[in-house]
Amino acid sequence: MLLDGWGYQDTHETLNSFNWGPDGWLYGCHGVFTHSRVGKPGTPDADRTPINAGIWRYHPTRHTFEVFAHGTSNPWGVDFDEHGQAFLTSCVIPHLYHVIQGARYERQAGQHFNPYTYDDIKTIADHRHYVGANPHGGNGRSDSAGGGHAHAGAAIYQGGLWPNEYRGSLFMNNIHGARLNRDTLEPRGSGFIGHHAADFLLANDRWSQIVSLRTGPDGQLYLIDWYDQNQCHLTNPVVHDRTNGRVFQVRYGEAKKDPGIDPRKVSPSNSSRC
Repeated sequence: MLLDGWGYQDTHETLNSFNWGPDGWLYGCHGVFTHSRVGKPGTPDADRTPINAGIWRYHPTRHTFEVFAHGTSNPWGVDFDEHGQAFLTSCVIPHLYHVIQGARYERQAGQHFNPYTYDDIKTIADHRHYVGANPHGGNGRSDSAGGGHAHAGAAIYQGGLWPNEYRGSLFMNNIHGARLNRDTLEPRGSGFIGHHAADFLLANDRWSQIVSLRTGPDGQLYLIDWYDQNQCHLTNPVVHDRTNGRVFQVRYGEAKKDPGIDPRKVSPSNSSRC
């Protein structure tokens, strides 16, 4: 065991959504109502790193753990664009954030560990995926806006096989809406604005619970579907169906190999995808 001290006070806000960053660190998410104190086994409590909302990362050879950014709610997806900029998706509070190392973002609840946070960073999204003023009140009636307030997974498409309009788009699952939302990322000043694009895929099945999205080496999109009638907040393990998990491929046109990058021909000026 490399790290321990992960909390599990809530049913679905534990460490999740592992993804390798372009810097070689392993990144992941952590929810707001689970309280962890992370360290190597045997680390005294005073020397552990607390986290209850945010993005963490771990270096695989230096065995260093740190909180990359604090805040949000239940972030369930983190991914990087072609320039190494990080973005996360979350629930209840606005759903999209540009993640800057060391930054502190708005929280669903609770206080920042740093008591001197004058203000925190807000969403980059210029829209919501639910209707009305209350995110929970939008459940079951937000088809026109995107399906609801809760999101899981994040994938910024960088494959070379889909139409150019999808390249650089951020895909996320809308849990209550049983669909994939798509946001486009527009550089603006020192950050980004997230615009709502047309919903990409409808599951047509309320049991569908896609929790992870990734662009594969073949340039297609891969989805991990938890597939369970119960979405969250149920502590009794027997009410969850553990037999139906599945992996989907979303393919554009006929399957073929993504030409990708020939490392023999890459120069420092065009190596952003490496």
